[in-house]
Amino acid sequence: MEKQKYACPSATNSEGASLFGIVGNDGFVKFLPHVVPLDAELIKAGNNRGNPEARFRYTNTCAESGCRQWTGEKCGVVDKVLTLESQVQDFKSQNCPIMNDCRWYAQDGTRACKVCPLVIADMI
Repeated sequence: MEKQKYACPSATNSEGASLFGIVGNDGFVKFLPHVVPLDAELIKAGNNRGNPEARFRYTNTCAESGCRQWTGEKCGVVDKVLTLESQVQDFKSQNCPIMNDCRWYAQDGTRACKVCPLVIADMI
């Protein structure tokens, strides 16, 4: 049986990625109803006004050991962000277009979903 390929919820504006969230004026990510696959035009447009990862959230296939955030057995990003969980007690979870395939959801379930909108990828 083939190992499941999880989706990284903090990917970069690059080939093979998809857009799934926009950073709102309040600093929280608002998820789109569906992922939007990036093409060359969207990648270029995302780069036009500075660092796109400060304004958008992207997903791509989790690179596991090919990523500097990989701890050897899991993604370390969500562990760091979970330390902020007490700050978002009243935060309502959103519908997420990647939840079923999300690496963070697979690791930490709805706890990861609760803190996910806090993550701005260029700050990691």
